[in-house]
Amino acid sequence: MSDPRSQGPMTSTTTVTPTLFFSEYIEGSSSNKAVEIYNPTGADVNLTGCSVRVYANGNSTTTNITNLTATVAN
Repeated sequence: MSDPRSQGPMTSTTTVTPTLFFSEYIEGSSSNKAVEIYNPTGADVNLTGCSVRVYANGNSTTTNITNLTATVAN
């Protein structure tokens, strides 16, 4: 078996895939709140199985969980 160091320099390429992120939060009165999700991935993303968890007023436990079922278009 040959020594891999004798075969010249090795290179590697890492591709970073963009991810979804919350691009806007809308604070309304009472429980009228909304978030906007931005999708820079280049493809539609199905959000089934994802959820948004709300931690109100610095609590360490969730006060509300919303399960997502939509698809975010590219």
